[in-house]
Amino acid sequence: MAFDIDVPGRYLYHFKTNNGIAVMEQAALAKDAGTVQGAYEWTSPEGRNDKVEYVADEIGFHPMAAHLPVAPGVPEAIQLPTPRRTRRPKLRTSNPVKRKVILK
Repeated sequence: MAFDIDVPGRYLYHFKTNNGIAVMEQAALAKDAGTVQGAYEWTSPEGRNDKVEYVADEIGFHPMAAHLPVAPGVPEAIQLPTPRRTRRPKLRTSNPVKRKVILK
């Protein structure tokens, strides 16, 4: 087993057990968010070596492995168009809405 912290906000650890389970993880924390990358592996009951690699960031946990199911892609007929704007559109002020307030 090994654990290492080289600079504040970063670490690395890994270990392996007697029954063949192995784990490795490293992280780098940024100003507002951090990213953790790692992997774990084991021998399945069928004798197959399975390994999961992952990334966890501000968006969520993203595992990747050959034995994990993969969601099908979105059919082209229902895909949303990719937004091309990089800035928010300006509000139109040439035709302001006029409101009347009636006091009783």
